[in-house]
Amino acid sequence: MNIKLHSHPASTFARRVRIYMAERNLDFPLEYVAMERLAHKRKEYVEMNPYGKVPVLEVDDKFLYESLAIIDFLENTFDENSMLPKNAFLRAQTRMLCGICDTEFANNVTPYFFAKRFLSEDKWDIHGFGKVLKRLKRHFKILSNQLGDKEYMIDGKFGLVEICYAPYLEFHHFLDITMPQNIVSWHNNFKKRKSVEETKPQQ
Repeated sequence: MNIKLHSHPASTFARRVRIYMAERNLDFPLEYVAMERLAHKRKEYVEMNPYGKVPVLEVDDKFLYESLAIIDFLENTFDENSMLPKNAFLRAQTRMLCGICDTEFANNVTPYFFAKRFLSEDKWDIHGFGKVLKRLKRHFKILSNQLGDKEYMIDGKFGLVEICYAPYLEFHHFLDITMPQNIVSWHNNFKKRKSVEETKPQQ
C-alpha cells in the first residue's frame, strides 16, 4: 500500500493529521502543496479533492480529503496501539467530540483566524466576527462542562479530541474572548507535547 499526505505547514486541518501521524509513528511521505501559489485550486489537485482544500491522503490511486476521515482510515488500517478507546461508549464519545470540534469550532473559527493572521484590519468582517465569537462563547461553555476537572477529555489521556483541537487552540490569542480556566489548563496540558511542537507553524 502506497500512502502519501498532500499537506501545507500552515494548514490547521492538515496539521491535525500530522500530529496524529507523529503520535502513531506513521512515517508517510509529505507532498508539499504550494497554497501560496494556489496549487490547491489547480486542475490536477482538484481531481484529488474537488473542494480544493488540504489535506488529501493519497492511498494507491484513491483519495481521502477530510481530516477526520483520514484519521479514521489510519486508525482502522494501522490498528495496533490505536488511539481510540476500546470501550464502545468512549469510542462513540470521542467521535462525537471530534465532530463537534469541526461543526462548532474549527469551521467557524477558520475564516476568523485567517483574517486575523493574513489580512489587514480594513478587510476584517467585524459583523461576522461578532457572530463567530458569540457562537464560540457558547461552545467553550459546553466544552468546559464536558471537560470538568479532568486532565484530558477521554479516558484520562491525550487522544483524538486533543489532536482535533490542538491546531486551532494554537491561535486562541486572536480570539477576543476569555476561555474558561479549565479549557486553558487543558490546552496547557498538551500544547508542549512533542507531536504538537514539531508540527507548529510559523506565526
